[in-house]
Amino acid sequence: MMEWLVLPDIVRSGVLCRDIDALMGEFHLEIQWFLYPIHFPDRNLTLHNYTEATVLKDELLGKIEQTPNCKTQIAMQDDETHGNDGVPWPKPST
Repeated sequence: MMEWLVLPDIVRSGVLCRDIDALMGEFHLEIQWFLYPIHFPDRNLTLHNYTEATVLKDELLGKIEQTPNCKTQIAMQDDETHGNDGVPWPKPST
């Protein structure tokens, strides 16, 4: 759900295209079906269903692609290899 909270803000502020070289992620449209409707009261936005979420996703990605001189390379894919790479998870410092 963070994609709906973070991505619109960093696109709107210009931070994404100005300061971020690469972004990898995915939109959880189908997995979160049970969460619909999803309310974002601070943005006056409600995603009622998968179709509305898909439209918003396409609009966000389209805006990024159409932004002149946007340096951010975007890969919309899920990579969970870190979970099985043998590297231990970080431990909180005490």
